[in-house]
Amino acid sequence: MSMLKSHHPIKHLKSFKYAFEGVLHALIHEANFRLQILITGVAVGLGFYFQISSSEWSVLILGFASLLSAEVLNTSIENFIDFLIPKKSPRGYTRGDFLSVR
Repeated sequence: MSMLKSHHPIKHLKSFKYAFEGVLHALIHEANFRLQILITGVAVGLGFYFQISSSEWSVLILGFASLLSAEVLNTSIENFIDFLIPKKSPRGYTRGDFLSVR
């Protein structure tokens, strides 16, 4: 029997470690992600300033999570397409039409 079963706490900790490394990578390498984090911070500050309700906080947090998740997913797709299709290929440039890249 394996020590690291699917629900073992050590396996969960490793999963969170990888997730935080991914967020750190996005912060370092993705300008759009940094801008969206800044906008999120401003919105949170305004939320405290205007003392928004719990339900408004819920909507705000859900919106932030969706925005940042979509940005990371978009970056992942861009990197995958860059891996599959060389930059010199004319087919590689069609991805920019739907991914809004460079």
